Amino acid sequence: TQATGSLYVRRKTRIEQKPMDLEVNAGYDAKFTCSGTTDPEEVEKLEIKWLKDNKEISTVVQRMTTNIQDNSLTISGTIVRDSGTYTCIATNGLDEDRASAMLTVKDKPDAASKVRIEKCQEGNATVVWMPGSYNNAPVQYYIIQYNTSFNQDTWTFALRVDSIYNTANVSLSPWVNYTFRVIAYNKIGESDPSFPTPTVCSTKDAVPDHNPQNLRTIGDRLGQLHIEWTPMPQIKQ
Repeated sequence: TQATGSLYVRRKTRIEQKPMDLEVNAGYDAKFTCSGTTDPEEVEKLEIKWLKDNKEISTVVQRMTTNIQDNSLTISGTIVRDSGTYTCIATNGLDEDRASAMLTVKDKPDAASKVRIEKCQEGNATVVWMPGSYNNAPVQYYIIQYNTSFNQDTWTFALRVDSIYNTANVSLSPWVNYTFRVIAYNKIGESDPSFPTPTVCSTKDAVPDHNPQNLRTIGDRLGQLHIEWTPMPQIKQ
């Protein structure tokens, strides 16, 4: 018994232009391009497919679109969770080649959480917090703000704290009720403010530790001395 057959040897499918690693700020578009070659007899079957973290990209995600003209993948309006490994697959159904690239999406930090007053003493308070996610752009520093019973709708700068710390000692004035919050900063921008401390730090009354400023006298009437000064803020009285 004899049998005959034909053996066809095809040129290996290869990726010629590999996607490049990308870093973008959140909200901007990211575009990967990829191209491949295959045996001339299989060119019509050659296609480019894309994976994210080894999973096929869902067509339901409208922000991720492919262009068959330049074999590109575009992620529109990127967000942090778009970060990951994107893989280009060139295949003709017989064999394939793969190449991958990293996308890093950077955004402002998430808000700090669990902000609380650890100690409330005469003259200072210790504020602690849990840092939020830095979203691929390390936190550079924190700003501590306070509001008081004098003006509950206004938040005032208290202290700048280096990013390696999650605690701060804030100087206080007497006879004031304080509430604190924390804002994180990185090179992209500032986080949303944290929730205020759930408790209030109340200081006792004491004599003022500041004098009125810009004290001046006006002697424009015989037998009278007129004295003026810049009123002290309530928090300093």
